[in-house]
Amino acid sequence: MKKQQQIWLLGLLVFLVYTCMYAIRKPYTAYTFTGNNWLGLDIKAWFVIAQITGYAISKWVGISWMGQLIQRNRAVVLIVLFTAATLPLLAMPYLPSAGKVICLMLNGFPLGLVYGIVYSWVEGRRHTEIIGSLLACTFVFSSGLVKSGSLFFGQTLGWSDWQAPGFFALIALVISIPLVALLNRMPGPDSEDIALRSPRVAANHQTRKGIIRRFGIPIFFWVLAYFMLTIIRDLRDNFSAEVLAEAGKHEAGVFLMLETPVSLLLLVVTALLSTARSHQKAIQLISGLSQLGLILTMVSTLLFMNQVIPTSLWLLFVGTGSYLGYILINISLFDRLISASGAAANATFLLYIADAWGYLGSVAITLTRYLLPVGISWSEWLSYLFTGAGVLALIAFATANSFANEELNKPTAVNQGV
Repeated sequence: MKKQQQIWLLGLLVFLVYTCMYAIRKPYTAYTFTGNNWLGLDIKAWFVIAQITGYAISKWVGISWMGQLIQRNRAVVLIVLFTAATLPLLAMPYLPSAGKVICLMLNGFPLGLVYGIVYSWVEGRRHTEIIGSLLACTFVFSSGLVKSGSLFFGQTLGWSDWQAPGFFALIALVISIPLVALLNRMPGPDSEDIALRSPRVAANHQTRKGIIRRFGIPIFFWVLAYFMLTIIRDLRDNFSAEVLAEAGKHEAGVFLMLETPVSLLLLVVTALLSTARSHQKAIQLISGLSQLGLILTMVSTLLFMNQVIPTSLWLLFVGTGSYLGYILINISLFDRLISASGAAANATFLLYIADAWGYLGSVAITLTRYLLPVGISWSEWLSYLFTGAGVLALIAFATANSFANEELNKPTAVNQGV
């Protein structure tokens, strides 16, 4: 098989496998579960909090585990994680409210480890951004596809709100098995990839500590920016059904309509990033594009608050702006940083540091919404939140980029490709 064909086939496979993950993680978010409460709180809120809590805990576990990931076992581990996440959703309809909430936490924990395993097939290649752009599309397109699909199947086949997520996840689990088997047969990085991006191997404690010591300040501010981006991205994703319901637009096809244009734009932007051979310039470009995305998020929010644009267009612009920075950090920023450092390590442990803090923030903000009710609509509350988080993320990106440039310009630095 030619190299070009390998690249696109690998990209397609990681796209499909991670779409299966979303079909196990996100189908319940298409439903509002109106009228169902537990301990005085809306059951949907408990579901979101429980799942994100499980997801966040797994990210903290993954900081160490992903740094030491052994590649030969990853396909089996992936299927085990998918299965472990599907079973609680199948059990959910038959349990009381407390049991349903626990099921969502048990669903979230194994799925939090999936990204690092899938990304291990992507990183460390000269075409990482091209392959990663297809993986990144799942963050947006697949989330909308899953919610629209889950709602469509639930309505068409007569599944209840409780049954639909489990059945939908089971279908995804079955589909994922041959896809993972094919993914596991794909060749790893070749000699040219290794020369340009440094070898990707399990990183011991000393290696990880050395990378953190050298790039600690920019990593701190990148994680802060990612913390804010995760809050924007996650709350938009989890509660878009409530916002659309307020506007009278809660229909099966609307989620796919919102996410498809975002996916196509991000696919083009992230793929173009692979043309930057200089890792330092790529990092600067990532920072600049992320800041542009945040400006789009905040401007569109201000226009929405002043009733200049409708709800659906606001959600589209917020998705485009927030996902831009979120995705570039996921698929490229830390991969480029490891390449620039010259260290023999994987980038996944840095992703999991960012993700652990990001999802912790998402849990905290969601809890604040329900435990400290402010008496305003979902759309108004999210508008204030997106604006504040956007300003902080802008400052964090600018600060991180300044410190990163200073470190990478030092004559002692081993900057492959810089």
